[in-house]
Amino acid sequence: MKLLLVEDDEAILEGLVFCLKKEGFLVKGLTNAYQALELIKNENFDLLVLDINLPDMNGLKLYRQIKENKDIPRLLKK
Repeated sequence: MKLLLVEDDEAILEGLVFCLKKEGFLVKGLTNAYQALELIKNENFDLLVLDINLPDMNGLKLYRQIKENKDIPRLLKK
């Protein structure tokens, strides 16, 4: 399963990416919404894990923009 994880706290991001990879997931970790929008244009993911409180865009707004072009399940983290 290929995951896209967007979390602005780098320590949390690194920890989550490490743990998820250890469990066998393919994970891309990013720290902001605009990076995610660019990446999602060229890559497919099975699941999005989004922080709601991102510095450059609300995670809900990010998901709505992604959903306009791709139907990917998501988890939102407060």
